[in-house]
Amino acid sequence: MKNIKESIRLNFSRSALTYDQEPDLHNQIIEQLLRRISGDYQRILDVGCGTGELLSRLAVKYPQAKLIGLDLAPGMVEQANKKVSQENIRFIVGDGEQLPFKNNEFDLVVSSSSLHWMDFTKVLAEAARVLKKGGTFCFATFGPATLNELRQDGWSVNSFPDKQDLERALAGLFVGQGISGELITKYYDEIKELFCFLKIIGAQNPLSSNNHNLGQRKRTLAGNNVRATFEVYSGAYQRKGD
Repeated sequence: MKNIKESIRLNFSRSALTYDQEPDLHNQIIEQLLRRISGDYQRILDVGCGTGELLSRLAVKYPQAKLIGLDLAPGMVEQANKKVSQENIRFIVGDGEQLPFKNNEFDLVVSSSSLHWMDFTKVLAEAARVLKKGGTFCFATFGPATLNELRQDGWSVNSFPDKQDLERALAGLFVGQGISGELITKYYDEIKELFCFLKIIGAQNPLSSNNHNLGQRKRTLAGNNVRATFEVYSGAYQRKGD
């Protein structure tokens, strides 16, 4: 697991400078997530904050709040500090599976496009721990149908969390209305363009010991107008009482 985390840390640090060059997919997911967030929040944590786009928008929505962005990749945190200027936001390097915060510290914990790079059961437990009673956990993550076109064509693709597994893990810690799923389809002129996009956003990391990487080639995908599906799960849950 240590080697996997180090690979994730390095890959996302390397991609930090290019991460925002392909904002369309991430921004679409962030917009979906923001529609779920309502209420009065004074302390907000973003787990896997990347370059800080979601947190920056939340700072506009909640100007009186104190916001913290946490990411495993130092390069992402460095880029977030350069990009985001709001004085009520602080970015730190840290592990979503072992949050460096006290119990009951936040009103809202968010996570966008990052749970699938971590052991989500540990992240959910940590999110529940640092949330106040009745606090909100709002997330979006990729599901198992993501990049099915590549998988069906013989490419090795990462494993992504299953909806039922997510719901089981959430049920022990939170109450909510369930997980929503959406399929987002993108088109690329050729396979190289798709893999360029995946590299830019850092999506080339092993999730398990069997080395299933995004883009590990088995055979060549031919043709133009390449389609790529991204399955997105999202949900808003409240922490259960003690």
